[in-house]
Amino acid sequence: MCRKKSFLLMILSVCAISYASQNDSESTLPTNEKGKPWESWDRYRKQMIEISEQLGVTCTYCHLPKNYKDNSKREFQIAKKHIEMVELLKNQFKETLNNKMDCYLCHKGQAKIEAKKN
Repeated sequence: MCRKKSFLLMILSVCAISYASQNDSESTLPTNEKGKPWESWDRYRKQMIEISEQLGVTCTYCHLPKNYKDNSKREFQIAKKHIEMVELLKNQFKETLNNKMDCYLCHKGQAKIEAKKN
């Protein structure tokens, strides 16, 4: 009986440690395009919501529901490259675009850009 209690206590301890490490906001805070951690979840979440609205999609279009950091979805990989591209364009053409560079400029609320026919 004592062995069963010890085993159960050990399992619960491992689960608690695992859960605590997964929910430590500092260690799970995503990084920006330069590999530096975001200052806050609020800022990161706000940007993700803006992007999803500009593309007319929900979070799961790019992210796996059980692991938002997983980059195995093709859409995630494309989005990451597009975010880097938008940041580059913002920096290169700051005065020309008046900081109006975002996903909507090309996507117009659609995940896939409509090809313009001549």
